[in-house]
Amino acid sequence: MSLIVVQSVAAQAVFDSAPDRARAALESIESEAHGTLVEMRRLLGGLGPRPEGEGTPSPPETLEQLVARVASAGQPVTAEIDSNVHAGGSLGLTVYRCLQEALTNAVKHAPGSPTSVVVRCAGGRVEIEVENGPPARPAEPGEGGRGLAGMRERVGILGGTMAAGPTARGGFRVQVSMPTGDLP
Repeated sequence: MSLIVVQSVAAQAVFDSAPDRARAALESIESEAHGTLVEMRRLLGGLGPRPEGEGTPSPPETLEQLVARVASAGQPVTAEIDSNVHAGGSLGLTVYRCLQEALTNAVKHAPGSPTSVVVRCAGGRVEIEVENGPPARPAEPGEGGRGLAGMRERVGILGGTMAAGPTARGGFRVQVSMPTGDLP
């Protein structure tokens, strides 16, 4: 939802001066809102019993699609995503949600700042690193959410670790490491 708010503010800011950028932001808002609606339905459906044979929900899009969507909304993003990182099951959904939250934070707190993404498998672990530079323009004021705390909880459930904090250059870095073993 935070990404939708940030993108709507950006679309309004360039609506008259750069209609193509505003249109791209609105298309991204539509996609993000649709994904959020699907996720809410899954979440609400998950409160009751699951039909037999129905496993863990899958992410609404690939990691590459997520990165492309954020980049198309105006955040300069470079990404290295290991093709060995599978997006299924609890691990895949957690990888997706961690990347989504880290990118949302970069857009929200450092709009326009170059952001790098690395997702790889190494030594029986999935490693995620998202780093943005200092804000290129002031961030929109907003309320703090539960994003990083929720990410830490998700990662911890799967036996992983998470670190997040400022960089020496004035940016912010999120690092996640989770085992790739047999997970629920």
